[in-house]
Amino acid sequence: MKMMMSIVLAALLTLTGCTTMKDGEFDVRINSNSLVQITNVSVQMENGEIVVSGNLRPISSAATRTGHLDIAFIGADGTVLDTVSAIPSSNMFLRNSRNAPAFSTKAEIAGVAAVQVTHHPDTMNECDL
Repeated sequence: MKMMMSIVLAALLTLTGCTTMKDGEFDVRINSNSLVQITNVSVQMENGEIVVSGNLRPISSAATRTGHLDIAFIGADGTVLDTVSAIPSSNMFLRNSRNAPAFSTKAEIAGVAAVQVTHHPDTMNECDL
């Protein structure tokens, strides 16, 4: 029984937990949730701006609306320098579509060491940002 609970807990943390990766000069932290997975995240410098982009994939059939994303730009000392919101290209998940909703945002911020992308299944009006 303990083994089964450990496997279920590990799977749950994998699906809903934070994923950290390195994209060029930035650490990228991805906070998906139990309904939606954030995929294909890219963080690049273009003309002095940091461009963050990616896609959303539904994990659960309960996910119908795409919600929004909060993107935090974090300094080397761990402080949040700025936070911006990104709205996906579509507000609904279309089950028969091959095109996943995409998001992209730009920010002109100096001293960024990490970028954290967090998905919120609710609308912008219900977010505390």
